[in-house]
Amino acid sequence: GGETPETPETPEQPEGPTLILTDVPVEEEIVEEETPLAAAPAEEEAVIEDEDTPLAADPETDAAEIEDEDTPLSAVPKTGDESGIFQLMSMISGMALAVLSFIDRKGRHSRFGSRH
Repeated sequence: GGETPETPETPEQPEGPTLILTDVPVEEEIVEEETPLAAAPAEEEAVIEDEDTPLAADPETDAAEIEDEDTPLSAVPKTGDESGIFQLMSMISGMALAVLSFIDRKGRHSRFGSRH
């Protein structure tokens, strides 16, 4: 009698992080209750009178005239920067690019001995 009892095989666990769910609600069976209904109304039919559709006033006869006045103009405050720093920086950048381009071309021609 030295037999060892068989242990059930455990399924292989995938490598990597494992997600463990806790506090999972147990499904409960929902008992459907009968909806209470109001007493059925008496067999009287409600009669709804069909009235004419209300119309707007006639635009030809009841038109209000709105005068087209000139737009009032006032002193508009000056906004923006008028210092010219943007234009100055643009000119300096453009000149720097021109100088660098000239130096680069001159360097290429002297290195390769060509005059293209």
